[in-house]
Amino acid sequence: MIASLPYDLVIDELGSTNDYARKMGEETAPHGSWISASRQTAGRGRLGREWSSLTGNLFLSIVLRPEKTFPMTWVPLAVALGVFRAAKRAQPDWDLVLKWPNDLGIRDRKVGFRKIGGILCEGVGGAGGSFIIAGVGVNCAIAPDTDQPTAALGVAVDGFRLNVIREVLDVLGDPLSSIRREYERASLLCEGDAIEWKDLRENISKRGEFAGYGENGELLARPSESFTGEVERLFSEEIKLLFKRSV
Repeated sequence: MIASLPYDLVIDELGSTNDYARKMGEETAPHGSWISASRQTAGRGRLGREWSSLTGNLFLSIVLRPEKTFPMTWVPLAVALGVFRAAKRAQPDWDLVLKWPNDLGIRDRKVGFRKIGGILCEGVGGAGGSFIIAGVGVNCAIAPDTDQPTAALGVAVDGFRLNVIREVLDVLGDPLSSIRREYERASLLCEGDAIEWKDLRENISKRGEFAGYGENGELLARPSESFTGEVERLFSEEIKLLFKRSV
């Protein structure tokens, strides 16, 4: 039961729930332990971005110690799928989707995608064993004003928080094959969609088409300039949907 998990805390204000959860994990907090804050003063997203922290939204970090047989590269996608499940339970009629690798949102005809939440997973190793911190931020009540389209889920944060924790832990107990199929069904992208991505190694933008997901959770992209049809395997690049093919 969720209520019996140790370290279950909701604090009015924290710098970063991920930083707090790191200390919990280093003190050997078990799998599924969590910390949540009503407000963060130093929240961060992927690639070091600042994460807007408005009261009424969800700011949650979970200590995860998956089975050794569970591929670590799939943990962020599995966490995203758990958040998706909880959001879908809250708003079953919404066209909710997952934008690889870590964003939850709603499909929008005008702008393509409105972001509702994001996930930041950080691996930690030490004398007490390795673990993963899964940071989850979801716009429950308020859509922040940012440089990208956003939306709010329209739910009370307290009940939604428990559903997110439950669903994330449930997903991590599922077979990887079923996680992959469910993630693909929830994906914003379909094979053949035109996409643009930022090659972080060469610091250049590329265009091509989405070619699915790989065995390690990577995104497969076929560059427009490829004459052989070979795909590039993307692990952390920024992806932008340019054109949605008919389905």
